[in-house]
Amino acid sequence: MEMNFFTTGLKIEFQKSDLSDSVFLQEYLNLNANKTLAKWKKLSSRTDFSEGERLVFDLLLELKSDIVSLKQSNEEKSLLELGQKGFICAMNFECLKFSEELLESGSEYYARFDLNSQKIAVFLKALDANTAKIIKIKSDDESVYSAFVVEIQRDMIKNLKGKDEQ
Repeated sequence: MEMNFFTTGLKIEFQKSDLSDSVFLQEYLNLNANKTLAKWKKLSSRTDFSEGERLVFDLLLELKSDIVSLKQSNEEKSLLELGQKGFICAMNFECLKFSEELLESGSEYYARFDLNSQKIAVFLKALDANTAKIIKIKSDDESVYSAFVVEIQRDMIKNLKGKDEQ
């Protein structure tokens, strides 16, 4: 079965690991743990506030956002140093394709990459020397990841339509 990949260019850091490695698992679980802010914003949009309550709520959210931002910059300094770096040249909803042959087929890896100013942490299983299947991703990160794949898929379709019209 042939997989359709969508072209991208993202930096990735990774290291051979497995799902039971507690050091990598701890970072995986703690990374982006403060995502509740978006949930609060969404919940507040469905709540009726008086004008004063809305103002106080918005100020508290802004304050919390600033605190989260400071925490994230601190967290980035304390991220694990991963042994390998590379580029993701293509992706789909389940797999990543590396621009070079950096993987060992059948091995598992812990990896991090940035999407839309957010660090995404995943566990991968190498299918071959440059293709890996995502075997573990947090649901919040998966939403961001899937939205990104849809975005690059739409861009590819627009580009193809533009070429057909010329």
